This record gives sequence, structure tokens and C-alpha cells, in this order.
Amino acid sequence: MRKGGAASQGAGNMKKRWIRLVILVLVGNILSMTSCKKDTIGFTSNGNSSNVSSPFEASSQESVTSEPNGSASIQNSDVDKITETSKISSKIENATTSSGDVSENTVVVPLNKSYNFIPDGMTGDMSEKLLFNPGRGFRYEMAVSSVNEAKAFPERLESLMQDYTVESPRIVQLYIYLTDYRDKDLDNTMLGAIENMFAYCQSKKIQVLPRFAYVQDEGANATQDATIDQMLQHIDQFAPILKKYRNILFAIDAGMVMHWGEWSGGMETYTKYRPVLQKLIDATPGDLFVLVRYAAIKEMFAEDKARYSRLGYHDDYMVGYPHKWNTGGLETSMYYNTFLKNSANVIVQGEMPWGSDRTTSIGSGMNMAMYMAKFHFLAFSVYHNYREGGGQYAMVKWKSEQLTANSLSKNNLPYQESWFSDVKGGAYAQNAFNYIRDYTGYRIAAEQVKAEMKGKAITAAFTLKNYGFATPYSLSKGKLVIADRKGNIVSNGASWDVLNLKPQSTITVNAKLTRPDTENVYYIGVVITDRAGTPTRLANDAQYAKGVNLICPLVS
Repeated sequence: MRKGGAASQGAGNMKKRWIRLVILVLVGNILSMTSCKKDTIGFTSNGNSSNVSSPFEASSQESVTSEPNGSASIQNSDVDKITETSKISSKIENATTSSGDVSENTVVVPLNKSYNFIPDGMTGDMSEKLLFNPGRGFRYEMAVSSVNEAKAFPERLESLMQDYTVESPRIVQLYIYLTDYRDKDLDNTMLGAIENMFAYCQSKKIQVLPRFAYVQDEGANATQDATIDQMLQHIDQFAPILKKYRNILFAIDAGMVMHWGEWSGGMETYTKYRPVLQKLIDATPGDLFVLVRYAAIKEMFAEDKARYSRLGYHDDYMVGYPHKWNTGGLETSMYYNTFLKNSANVIVQGEMPWGSDRTTSIGSGMNMAMYMAKFHFLAFSVYHNYREGGGQYAMVKWKSEQLTANSLSKNNLPYQESWFSDVKGGAYAQNAFNYIRDYTGYRIAAEQVKAEMKGKAITAAFTLKNYGFATPYSLSKGKLVIADRKGNIVSNGASWDVLNLKPQSTITVNAKLTRPDTENVYYIGVVITDRAGTPTRLANDAQYAKGVNLICPLVS
């Protein structure tokens, strides 16, 4: 028997229960008296968590799948808006232990309650927190033309990441020149070097956009290409590596043919090398987009729906307006409209010409933003026409090109209202560079949360909106969860399809969750990851921990 005997132990427990009840009543009163939207409770993350595999642990919890543009089946009767301010945060922090962890019995999750919560959007001065989201926005460019260059890839990528620390791209376009093998099969040394480059990108949580090619120089004779038979053999050799590393592949450029793998030469070239493209489609994973340089190339497969659906676009001559060297060409081109029509349903990425190229003038940042929104760009090179070689080119000029909500609205460009404000509620000046950085690809925000809590059962519905230019094709799945303030998940909903988040669309996703048994600070949250498990942060002013967007606090 423990010291003090049963009688003294019972009296002590009674005293503890009274103290606990008084504390809980006081905390509950403080929480119920506060009314403001911003969530400032608890744990803060820098958005670059190293624990990226935990959000999708197996769960036996029953859930329902998402229904695009649907509405939550939650009653609005007796619904409270759950809102918090720094006063709540300070009261709860005062109840924590000296180590900063929430002490036992700090907050009781209600047994029966309805929630209707409107999360704050992410403000303009916080937008850099979204730069680590996978598979969107700016991308690097690198090229390797030999085994030795491939071996030096880690150091070169690290140097590139250092040079672009502020922009923080999470995609690398990787040219792999097989020039030394244009008349022979790839050996194990080269295949090993390719695999090692992919493995290194995997370790850095960077998606890869590979392009295999042979002719490196503009002045080189196109006969330096491999024969078609040799190209087909090379595809068979590197295809298993693509399958093995599918989870880190953003897409694959068609490549292979002519200078830089750009398929120059018109319809004669396209027709001749069609077997190469067909092989590349058939030999690679079925959910991997193969990107072609010109819209006309895709149209060769118009009657072959399965292969046609796999073909996206890389526009290697973006100038901010229709041009004969764009992927779709001039507006008078027969392929312009097919590019426009298809762009919403496939991956589109691209680049400008080099800053030193004076052949064509580059449009304003607004012009480029309109072009990219119209054709739904998921990624854009930060390596071209910016500051290559120490120069000051188009993208630098865009930083001094001021934008307003009115100017974006007049040009039918999407934006999140909170983007033009700061965390203090004041106005925040924005420019064209920031706009292209922040809206290229996806920008997903929670707009509303409804939840009904009845005993152990929680039925939740999140309304999400994609403010970006493109569907998040580089992401994989999403879940609604219950998690504590440190991002530890205690209840999982079923996965829902992230690809329902088309550009500027709003969807409602639903889940059945389980009320936590322990007394603590818990949230209904959102987890979205790419295929490799790298998490995505929502464009909300909300806590973010271990890849979990902590949106709606489960408090009284």
C-alpha cells in the first residue's frame, strides 16, 4: 500500500478534483469570452519539418471521401464561431509546464458541440512560408553531360540551392545528355550515376524534371542525335530508374530529339520521331506526365486517348504574350486553341529565353502573369532572365512593378485578399515578381470549417480553395485529422483526391473522426502531401507542425 493509506489518498484525490474543476471552469470561461478569428495557440514550426512520413500512418477510422463543390452535411443550429486571440494563448501558456509542454488537464475537448470556423488567410508578409511546398512555383535548371559531371551533381546542386536560398525552389529540371552514348548502350556506370542523382534529390525533398537528350550545342549538327533504335534502347535502360523514383518525379520532358531535346524541325521531325515519344509514354509510369515542346506534337496522338492524356507541355520560349516560338504559337495558329483547351488538364511548365538573348523583348510581369494564369503553369524557371551571370534581367525588373488588388481584378487574375495585408492588419505592398512566385502552381487555403461533435464521434467538413494558376498535379493525397498542438495525429480521416482542386475552384472535403480521450489542446487539421510524403502548408494564418495544418481548435 502506498504511504498515507486509503483514507488520506481519497481525501487527496478529492482535493485534486476540486482544484482541477476550478481550473477547468476558469479556462473555459476565458475561452468562451473571446471572439476573434486568428489562431495563435501554441506550437510554431518553420515549415520545413524533417518528419514528413508520419502524416499518413494507417488508420482504421471511418471517413467519407471528398465531393467537389459539395456542401457539408452539418446542421447550423446552435453553432458557435470558434475563434482565438493572443489572450487565449497566454492563458493556456500559463497552464503549461516549465518545459513548454501542455500540462495534464489543461483543456477539455467538449463532448457535444457544433463548430463553424472561418480561418484567416495567409498574409502577404508570411507568403515565404509557402515556398517549401513541393512541386510548384519556381524551379532550378541543371545539366550533366558525362559520368564525371553526374558524380559532381550533389555539390553543384548544393551550390545552386545556396545561390537561390531566398527563392527556395523545390523542383530541379535536370538535363541528362547521353552524347557519349549516342552510338552505344548505356553502361552500368552511367545508369548508376543517374540513379545516384535521383537519390540525392530524394534526400533533399526536391522533385526532379528529367530531360534526356544528345545534342548540347546550338551549332552542333543534328546528326549527332542517336539513331531511333538507339534511343529506344536507351529508354528501355533508364525506364526502370524512373519507375523506382516515381515518387520524386515532377514529370519527364519528352526530350531525346534535336538540340536540347526540343524537337525542332516541324512536322517532319515530329512524324519521324513519333516512335520515340510513344516508347517514352509506354515505358514510364502511367501516372507520369510526359511534356512536349510544341502543341502539334501532342496532336499526333489525338486519336489515341490513353497516350494523349499523358502528354503535357513545356514552353521553352515564354515572353509574356503569344509568339511563334511559344508552345501554342500565335493566336492564329491552329494549335493555339488546343494548347489553351488542354492546359487546364495536364502539367504545364516553362522558361523564358536567357537574359542575354535580345531576339525578342520580354513582357511586363503583369503580361507574364496573365499568360501563365491563362495556360495554367505549375512551374516556372527562376534560372532564366533573372540574374544569370550576375546580370539584372526581366524578373529583377518585375520586383519594382507594383500590383494592387484592383489591377489584378481588372485583368481577371486570381488572388487571396489577405495577400495584400500584413499580420498586423495593415496594407502590404506587392509586386509582379512576388505574384508570379506565389501563384504559379497551387495556393490552397482553408476557407471554412464545420464540425459536429457528439460524444466520441466528430463529423467534419473543410471548404478548401485553390487560388493558384494550376491543378496541384504534383501532390498526391489529403486527409482531415485530429492532432495536438505539436502535430501528433490521434485520429485520421480517409484520403481524398487533391486533384479536385482545379484552379480557382472550391471544394468541400468530409471526414468522420474520433474525439481524443486525453485532455489537451487539439485541432481539426489538414494534411496534404506529395507522393514522397513531403507535406504541404496551406495559405492560412494557422499553426503548422509536423506537416499538419492545425486549423480549428477543439475548445469550449
